[in-house]
Amino acid sequence: MTEKKCKLLNWDSKIQQCQRLIKHFNTRQLTMISKIKTYLLPKFIHLFQSLEVSKECESKINQMFYTFLWNGKIERIKRKTVVLNYENGGLSMIYTRQFITSIKLKWLVNLIKTQTDVNWQTIPTFYFNMGGISCYLK
Repeated sequence: MTEKKCKLLNWDSKIQQCQRLIKHFNTRQLTMISKIKTYLLPKFIHLFQSLEVSKECESKINQMFYTFLWNGKIERIKRKTVVLNYENGGLSMIYTRQFITSIKLKWLVNLIKTQTDVNWQTIPTFYFNMGGISCYLK
């Protein structure tokens, strides 16, 4: 399978699903941030865990989130400010790059700390053992 076809099957379909959801959100009385965190972001979590996220896909996802947040209007507040906590004057928006990194690190911690042999550990454990870092596993 080519990389382009893989990207199309994985990322583009999720982005299209989220764009359809955005059209239905106008009827619910939730904040924009909670709509993003509750409905849009979970569509990507499995992909963030299991696939490399290209800059292009990350950019599309960010653009979709921020366009939705500002209702398609010009962004009036810098993104660096929007991702800050409420106490620091932000809106507690998702910082996508950090979120992706934290998802991948959580997966690695689960791999290292899980004591029982489960199916999902087989392939990563094999490759880590070949790479010489087996001392960290179990």
